[in-house]
Amino acid sequence: REVPGLEQEHRGEDVVRPTFRNRLIMRSILNALQEGRLFELPDAGKDRALEFLARILDANPDIEVGTDAIEEIQRRELECNTGIGLGVGVPHIRARREEGELFCAIGWSAQGIAYGAADGQPVRLVFMYYIPGAQKNVYLKEISSLVKAIKTSGGIEPIARATDLNVVRNLLLDWVSQALGESGPEAVARMIKLEV
Repeated sequence: REVPGLEQEHRGEDVVRPTFRNRLIMRSILNALQEGRLFELPDAGKDRALEFLARILDANPDIEVGTDAIEEIQRRELECNTGIGLGVGVPHIRARREEGELFCAIGWSAQGIAYGAADGQPVRLVFMYYIPGAQKNVYLKEISSLVKAIKTSGGIEPIARATDLNVVRNLLLDWVSQALGESGPEAVARMIKLEV
């Protein structure tokens, strides 16, 4: 993906000029929305929801050969629950290699998932990540920006009341806009072009 105004040789997060750094906030979430990786999760519990999204990660050709996303996600979830509160879960796989792009698949549960999050709230959104070594800090900044956007927008309630994926998609785009410090339909139009 091209970032307007960003020279070819300056794509690394460390050398990006400050004026362009904000454009990289929540980039993998925006890419997931743009590339059709927002899904309604099956109403069959946490394990089934995680398996569903892990299959999306498995389909990513950038993931190392031999990686079993379902197994990795289940193992990590046993080590530590990835429900961060606020109705959100962020399960992830840390890549064995350094190079590669942060990759995200998003699941929405209309009824909410009993996820075991510390705050006890059902999870409505699951952001599943594949994290190459060089992208660890980008991932942490993305999650931090996501949490801030949720808190400043009034919480997960609009997502909990959503009636379909299109409504969820638009609410997520609002969160990305908010993280970028922009608002209104013009900001959304600049961020994403819907393909018909």
